[in-house]
Amino acid sequence: IPEHFDGMDDLIYLHLDLMDALDLHDAVVVGMSMGGWAAAEMAVRNTSRMSKLILVDAVGIKAGGRDARDIADVFGLPQDDVTRLLFHDPANAPDPATLTDEQMIEIAANRIALAMYTWEPYMHNPKLRYRLHRIRVPTLLIWGESDGLVSVTYAEAYRDLIPGAELVVIPKAGHAPQVEQPDLFCDHVYQFAAK
Repeated sequence: IPEHFDGMDDLIYLHLDLMDALDLHDAVVVGMSMGGWAAAEMAVRNTSRMSKLILVDAVGIKAGGRDARDIADVFGLPQDDVTRLLFHDPANAPDPATLTDEQMIEIAANRIALAMYTWEPYMHNPKLRYRLHRIRVPTLLIWGESDGLVSVTYAEAYRDLIPGAELVVIPKAGHAPQVEQPDLFCDHVYQFAAK
């Protein structure tokens, strides 16, 4: 995390600047979970370098009422509970006993970054839902049917806020369908990108 970063906006503008620096054209932008939130935020700001947007089990909006918990609290729950929320089959989760020290350090660093970018308000921007109408590129949401972090109902609310967006729900997959159903996930990505 660069020293001057203190929130999601920094990450969003870093990626928009990177697209400019690389002079990308007609990019298919894919964002997963927190990255899906960042991709949606990028798209409401500027889609001039994008041809399509794919959001995979994205967080980022407040879908329910003020007191509804739309997104499970991954920081407050025991790790075994979090694993059950994230995976259709918890056996697909990484086994910490088999990971190297470098991999464990990477996981810890990712959790630190996740907390910094998503802590307050928790995993959403209260204004994003009112800006999603600005997305003017074809958009696909891909969701794991068993996602316990953000449900399919949450996905439907997200889809309904983006003009013309489509939703594909992948069976036997949780929050990371690219891990639990990689072939089916890739089929949907490639078919949408080729349209």
